[in-house]
Amino acid sequence: MKQGKGHPQRSEGISTNVIPHCARRSTGTNDGTPNQPFCHNGSWVADKYNGATLTMLVADSCQDGNAWCRDDPNHMDLAQNSLNQFVLNGQAVSNMYPNAWNNRQITWQFIPTPAYTGDITIGFLQSANPYWSAISVNHLPNGIHGVQYFQNGIWVTAPLDGDMGQDFIIQPTVPAGTNYQMRVFDANNQAINNGRIYNFSYPASCGTSCNGAVTPATYTTS
Repeated sequence: MKQGKGHPQRSEGISTNVIPHCARRSTGTNDGTPNQPFCHNGSWVADKYNGATLTMLVADSCQDGNAWCRDDPNHMDLAQNSLNQFVLNGQAVSNMYPNAWNNRQITWQFIPTPAYTGDITIGFLQSANPYWSAISVNHLPNGIHGVQYFQNGIWVTAPLDGDMGQDFIIQPTVPAGTNYQMRVFDANNQAINNGRIYNFSYPASCGTSCNGAVTPATYTTS
């Protein structure tokens, strides 16, 4: 179960659609105290918003330095203007915000992006360099489960860049190289585009280190 804080998402890039399903609300405390449960010293109670749903875009990464983001991986921030758009019995709830949005328990699931066209985008993150190749994968058709990169003749599972759910640390095809091969697995852990391989290089514009938030990488596929 995911819990919604309800304040605007701070993120880099859209990943896919998701359907949150509103459930109970906590009477406990949600103050971001380090090493404390997300909602503590209370209980979960049902209310008139139970069962409300909304199809929305989920964006990845938590840039906040507070404990809500860093100490609890099982929560979801919802954009404030989405809260009153949840639908129950065919009607928008219209008044979950401002009095009933906080500390709410939800369930959610990925759905394929409607009318998806094109392909993923790949970008090198700020401070990425040939020895620390941090990338962001965006414009995904159905979420992301993971990334594999090809090095020395084998496929290797790439580690996440911290808690950034669509940012990964990859390695070049040969040690100290600047060329990369990668494949991507969706939220169902299925290789996207029938296992398509993305071939790209470290951007020459980055020099010794990438300066922008995300420097796009141009790729070919095989």
